[in-house]
Amino acid sequence: MLEELYINNIALIDNLKIDFKPGFNILTGESGSGKSLIAGAISLLKGNKGDNSIIRTGTDSAEVSGVFTVNNDPELAKWLASKEITPEENTLIIRRTLKSNHRGSITVQSIPLARNELVELSSFLFDIHGQHEHHTLISEDRQRMLLDNYSGISDDVALFSSLFDELSKLKKKLSEHELSEKERLREIDVLKFVIAEISEAKLIPGEDEKIEKEHKMLLEHEKLFKFVEEAHEQLSGSNAGLLSKLKIALNSLTSAAAIDENLNSFLERMSNSFFDLEDISGTLRDYILKDNFSPEKLQLYEERLSVIYKLKKKYGTTLNDVLKYLENSSERLSELENFDANREELKKDIKKKEEEVIKKANALSEKRIKNGALLEKQIEEVLKSLGMPNVKFKISVNVRKNESGKPVCASYGFDKIEFLISPNTGEPLKPMEQIASGGELSRIMLAVKSVLSANDPVDSMLFDEIDSGIGGEIAVSIGYHLQKLSKTKQIICITHLASIAVNADNHIRVRKIIENQRTFTRADMVENSLRVTEIARMLSGDQEGDVSLEHARVMLESKKS
Repeated sequence: MLEELYINNIALIDNLKIDFKPGFNILTGESGSGKSLIAGAISLLKGNKGDNSIIRTGTDSAEVSGVFTVNNDPELAKWLASKEITPEENTLIIRRTLKSNHRGSITVQSIPLARNELVELSSFLFDIHGQHEHHTLISEDRQRMLLDNYSGISDDVALFSSLFDELSKLKKKLSEHELSEKERLREIDVLKFVIAEISEAKLIPGEDEKIEKEHKMLLEHEKLFKFVEEAHEQLSGSNAGLLSKLKIALNSLTSAAAIDENLNSFLERMSNSFFDLEDISGTLRDYILKDNFSPEKLQLYEERLSVIYKLKKKYGTTLNDVLKYLENSSERLSELENFDANREELKKDIKKKEEEVIKKANALSEKRIKNGALLEKQIEEVLKSLGMPNVKFKISVNVRKNESGKPVCASYGFDKIEFLISPNTGEPLKPMEQIASGGELSRIMLAVKSVLSANDPVDSMLFDEIDSGIGGEIAVSIGYHLQKLSKTKQIICITHLASIAVNADNHIRVRKIIENQRTFTRADMVENSLRVTEIARMLSGDQEGDVSLEHARVMLESKKS
């Protein structure tokens, strides 16, 4: 749901914040007041191309931000996780900037996105239905999803997709096996060489790190030995080493403690320190005596590291990578050496899986055809109540075929699903994207959404130009369906008709003002008397006449009762 919209420096809009609410939100205002600018700003959050010409005169950038609350749609959650985007308290902030130098930006939770990624994200959040905005429902994939949701087979389709994926992997594995004999023997030779080369090294996991550590110590042996000897000399050297001095101090403190027992604690601490240092001195002495440096050992380490380095360069960046390469090569060699047996086994698995896929795909098709017939009747009935009495609506469920006419199965089954419509008598059924009228298309979308609202995960919808070329009872019917739809979805509608506007839960008036010889667009929520005045203006253009005001009051009161 769109909670807040911020618009900065777009045409007549310098700085505008609009709060939207759940339910039915209406935007009204005189022609040219800026309603289309607000719709255009929302379309930028949809991922539409941005035109730098809309940047307000005197500025070099424009910005639109939207605060959205998100639902529990698992597909949305999966998409966000793939982009490492985390909603905060179920909220996403989408920000888009246009700049005069064409270096705009898009961020979600401060994470940069490409425009095509914004298109993907916004398809989960909201739809825009108008003359130029009808992306969501015209895509074959979305139409298939809506029919599947209506049919109650979405979970079955997900399981089918997994089954189809398993079949695809088996077929890919078979194609990898289907090598010519010459290629197979060549690969066997290569694999045997690789296995022999790595196996001969007798690698041990982690040995490279251990050897590198020992090698470094041997390289710096002379320096290391010097430092250890110096430390030992300072502790126990014949020239007044630290232990000799500490021994004298310890004897003196022992005598003092015999006189003043308060010094016993200090005596104990000094005694412990003396014995600790004495132990360290002995350990250092043993370290010096046991020194076993040899040039031969250094050479062995260097030779081993050289072998490991060459293998890493050829087969992986780490020793574990090299060992994994050896494992994979051994498995592949086994497959190639047992080529005939593996191939026949794979073919059996594929045949079995294909039979299962075909059976389940046919079951999905039967349910789609059956429920598609029910759904198209419901949508057609709503369309007729929206001023399209001669409309024909058809949900086409056909088997997808290749160029030779053979059925083709995809990850969702055999079916190619398409929503077709004929708005007027005598016109052939056509795909929805070929409908020319923006207002007509918006009504089609409203009908589809009204029937499918419970099965559509998108929470918010913007309807623009839905009242184009209509009035009277049709406008009343549209208002009724929008208000009904708003019980389960957030509706944002731009309208010029009072019979639609009176149904709103949140009425926003868009107007132009002039300050300091510049024009600005403002948007304010209108309630009570202000709303009556705005409805009166929409009815007759007269927002002060008693007749218009009374008519407006009656219309609003009738919606409350």
